[in-house]
Amino acid sequence: MVEFEKKIRVRKDGRVVEALALFDTGSRRSYFSKAFAEKIEYEPRKEPKEIPLAVKGKNAILIGDTTVYIEVEGYILPEREIIGVVED
Repeated sequence: MVEFEKKIRVRKDGRVVEALALFDTGSRRSYFSKAFAEKIEYEPRKEPKEIPLAVKGKNAILIGDTTVYIEVEGYILPEREIIGVVED
């Protein structure tokens, strides 16, 4: 598992928002905080769900998801990404 931080741009419906992202090559899913996801809009879940995080013994509450394009170092990934949204 490799972890590193990079600046990214998140693109959705004509909006572009920059963020500092933590990349974890061993992760199964990607998540945005609620505060960040509100900048680009997200679809709330009907029932929030507790999920485990990579930090041992830590959990988060999954409250929704959003579908976006991600740009890393000037390269826009070719497929839309479905990103979970967790409470801050």
